[in-house]
Amino acid sequence: MTRSFRTHVAPRSRSRVGALAHSGVFALVFLISFGMREARAQDPPDTLQVIADSVLVDSLEAVLISDSASADTIYYNLPRFEGGAPEGWETGVWSWDRAAIMASSANTLAELVAEVPGVIVLLGGDYGTPAAISAFGSGGGGVRILRDGFELFPVDGGVADLARVGLGGIGRVRLERSLGELLVEMWSHEFDDGRPYSLIEAGTGELETNLFRGLYADPTALGGSLGLALERVDTQGPGRKESGNRVGSWVRYQ
Repeated sequence: MTRSFRTHVAPRSRSRVGALAHSGVFALVFLISFGMREARAQDPPDTLQVIADSVLVDSLEAVLISDSASADTIYYNLPRFEGGAPEGWETGVWSWDRAAIMASSANTLAELVAEVPGVIVLLGGDYGTPAAISAFGSGGGGVRILRDGFELFPVDGGVADLARVGLGGIGRVRLERSLGELLVEMWSHEFDDGRPYSLIEAGTGELETNLFRGLYADPTALGGSLGLALERVDTQGPGRKESGNRVGSWVRYQ
């Protein structure tokens, strides 16, 4: 028994068409890919640049920390109750700050204002005895002494005893001399910052005279502002026969 096999052979025209089709597909893919590259190359660069944020996330915390006030920067001074004529010879007004008071070597208020022309100091003796001042014959109500805006009234007599008014804790003195009255204003120590302040003065001189004056001020003590001063002046006098002493203190809490 014999079998017959038939082989189908594609015509040449059909094989050429298939080869052309494959070539066309490859050419199309190549053109598409090349065209996309050209399109990308023609796109202009992005001129809008994104700048990084310069504000840190924890910058608010840093500002809050820097705004917090330190304890030694908080302090309070009494308001100044002052006015009137300006300082000068023509107006009859003299003033001393803390440096001028220390440079004057005055131990009492009477010794300090004794430098003013026309002011007469009346002394009952050496340290510890009554002292007063007068100008143009004024007396009684013609002499007024103010400290931090509050008037010091005489304890005994018609005028304030200057032997009881010391310079401890005093930062500034102003004297106004006029025909109507003699006005002396004093201001206590004022804080420059929130730190405690202390000052000690001591000296000795002739006739065995000794001086001690101390000041301590704290702007944050006891929930407020505290200031205290203590001073003592004593002497034996000529021949140790006129001994005397004066002790004064001052306390302020606000």
